[in-house]
Amino acid sequence: MSYTIEYDRVCFAEPEATEGMATGQKNLYLFIQDGCNNVTPRFGNWRLASHGWNYCVIGEVCKRAGDTEGGMIKPNNRNTSPESYLKMYRKVIADAIPLTKENLQQRMGLSGFRLSYIEKPTLDNASKYIKEKFEKLVAAGWRRSTEWSNKYYVYSRPFVTMDDFTAFIDSTWAVSQVNGCLAVDAWEKRAA
Repeated sequence: MSYTIEYDRVCFAEPEATEGMATGQKNLYLFIQDGCNNVTPRFGNWRLASHGWNYCVIGEVCKRAGDTEGGMIKPNNRNTSPESYLKMYRKVIADAIPLTKENLQQRMGLSGFRLSYIEKPTLDNASKYIKEKFEKLVAAGWRRSTEWSNKYYVYSRPFVTMDDFTAFIDSTWAVSQVNGCLAVDAWEKRAA
């Protein structure tokens, strides 16, 4: 049976009271390096698992914790309980690293971003509003990569400044509306 192996996880935090935020909450960005157990060689790819205030991020972790019960997610290729999984992530969130370009590159080897699995039929049949939002997003610095399938589009963007990171985060809604996936390119991929 196939399951997801979590190799690593890291949380980054913006400074408190980011502009436009009245509550003093921190914006958190939780990244997970994971991969499938039935692929050889096994490589772990970084991806954005969740972002937002603490309750948004821990809410996503709670959903994933349920998958540890049935063995669908295994941190470091080991079985764990949902309670242990939550405890591990509470520590990761509590120890959040300041969000800077240097920290993103040093901790994850971040080199760029991808909008993957953008389904052609879904994009073609999307409402005018969603199409316009997606086209505006892509026109703002995303490059369409060579199509590796006649069914999907893939867009990429190098990580040069924090504006590129912001563009990646701002793409989450539009990408979700066309059944896409956000991916992170890193210098190193972890092999198990």
